Amino acid sequence: MDGAAQLHKELPQLHQQAAEMQVMAREAQALQGQNTIAPSPMTREMLNAGLSARGLTPQSLNVTGEYAKLQFNGAQYAGIVAWLDAIRTESRINVVDASFTAQDAPGVVNGTLTLRQGVR
Repeated sequence: MDGAAQLHKELPQLHQQAAEMQVMAREAQALQGQNTIAPSPMTREMLNAGLSARGLTPQSLNVTGEYAKLQFNGAQYAGIVAWLDAIRTESRINVVDASFTAQDAPGVVNGTLTLRQGVR
């Protein structure tokens, strides 16, 4: 069998393989940004460690199951937002409810947060 005949015979199989590779490439791209490792369960200690690292101290922090409720008095709003962004990406913890009241000093707030840890 000459080269052209061999290629003509293998062409349908090569087209099928190329289509399968395109599907796998799309799947790989879709999975690229996903964190497949389950995060550690949300605990009071874990939340306090992250808050302390950012110089934040809540007035109260209660964890019940997959929910947490925090209260801040006189806290830096930017610090709270940075902390929330970090726990969202690192531990899949999202804000369920939030309420903030601005204080006289710029960037300082009183606030309450309800958080929930779940799967994306």
